[in-house]
Amino acid sequence: MGTRSASIGSGLAQVQTGVGTFIAYSTQPGNVALDGQGRNSPFTAALLEGLKDPGRNLTSVMIEVRKQVLASTNGKQVPWDHSALTGDFYFHVAAAPGGLPKLGPGGSAVETEAMQQRLEQLERELARPTDPNRTLNLVKLEQLKERVRQLEESNRADQQKIFDTYRKYGAASDASARGALNREIGSIQLQMARRGQEQKQLRDEIAQLEAQSSASAKDGK
Repeated sequence: MGTRSASIGSGLAQVQTGVGTFIAYSTQPGNVALDGQGRNSPFTAALLEGLKDPGRNLTSVMIEVRKQVLASTNGKQVPWDHSALTGDFYFHVAAAPGGLPKLGPGGSAVETEAMQQRLEQLERELARPTDPNRTLNLVKLEQLKERVRQLEESNRADQQKIFDTYRKYGAASDASARGALNREIGSIQLQMARRGQEQKQLRDEIAQLEAQSSASAKDGK
């Protein structure tokens, strides 16, 4: 089996969601998705099959997709998702509890018109051609932000390590102890300085990518 994300490197970093959103990944963080042997990848094939069942909500569909992909890849690929949904989502509106909204007295026609406008807006967005370069930029942007976060955590750990090293040597009255203390502290500080340089480079690249993404979004309106 090949990989869908070979050009990205060692897989995608996790992306945090906002309230009311749901992000599905074909595989777990740090992994790459398998191509499979057929027309579609294991994930796409399982998702297409799950969408045929009108009675399932999104959560139920993704659970079934995960089970199918695990079985077809011998456990090598685990579909992943980040959910901040505040209610059930159905791909088939008629299958949702209560079904389609009905017209009635008291302004329900206004609600129906608003829903129709939203559907038309979604259709326009789906018809808009996607920019693969912008998509790759967004993926890379999240990876860079995750790397910055990892560096920040490492620096916080090293700050604690410096504190613990001072406690270990105490007053360090003799020259030998002071020398050992200075060498350990110096080694830690050198690592922190290198991380600081990498963080600066990453933040510059993040700012550049964010500017490019913002410009692309404006051009696509």
